[in-house]
Amino acid sequence: MSEKLKYLSRDYRLVHELSQAYSEEGIDPQTIQKYHSARSRLDSMLSHRQSLLRYFNFSLIVTVLLILGSVAVLTYAPLLEVAGYGTPVIFVIGSAWFAVCLYSFMAVLWKALEA
Repeated sequence: MSEKLKYLSRDYRLVHELSQAYSEEGIDPQTIQKYHSARSRLDSMLSHRQSLLRYFNFSLIVTVLLILGSVAVLTYAPLLEVAGYGTPVIFVIGSAWFAVCLYSFMAVLWKALEA
């Protein structure tokens, strides 16, 4: 029995449950299949969680940079108005950046609802 379950030595709960299902003939194949399918689902959920966290971190960084950029532009707003030529360019850049923020959070929500 120990050779058959040796590869599961780190998963003590699973080893315990499988050892309870052990009979003289060996482990029930349906029990093994059940635990392998549960383990594969767990692996896919963990990889989905990591991917979702990467999307969220990207969205958070983009949003913080947008807020900092907005504060910087508001600080220099009087100078930009006097110059005249920079205002439309900054408006277009800010609008595009805002659209990227919205899209990134939409991607996070879409990824979260995929599961």
